[in-house]
Amino acid sequence: MNIHPLTFVILGIACFRLTHLLVAEEITTFLRSPLVDAVNEPDAAGRWIKLQYPKPSRLRGFLGALISCPWCTGIWVSTAFVVGWGLFPHVVFPIAVVFAVAGLGIFLEMATQYWSRNSFSPTPKQVARINTINNLLTQTTPGQRTDERDQGRIL
Repeated sequence: MNIHPLTFVILGIACFRLTHLLVAEEITTFLRSPLVDAVNEPDAAGRWIKLQYPKPSRLRGFLGALISCPWCTGIWVSTAFVVGWGLFPHVVFPIAVVFAVAGLGIFLEMATQYWSRNSFSPTPKQVARINTINNLLTQTTPGQRTDERDQGRIL
């Protein structure tokens, strides 16, 4: 099988996205609920996390272990994408592109959230200086209406 590197990347990101959708997202809870029990428990650091435990019966437990494990589900999803791409590329590839674009969006959102949590935190002195500058910039001049002052400024 000869696969172009870009196709490989697209199928890989699509696999990530569909696997996460099946294993972890609220919208697919109805698919997992017959197979797993979802509970909220504190982790070792005291943060609340959602865990999925397979149901106690043999078949449901086996399927629940598969659907709650991203590595297990990822193998089946990637197999479906690769076999589907090999057999029906004109059908599977556009679907993979949609999942890959959504997956890339998730990566970017996670990076944005990380950077916002770990970015610049101004000191009280810096906040006061910024507020002073903002106040100077937003003062109205005599005869200027408030709506004129706000035009062209990002609020």
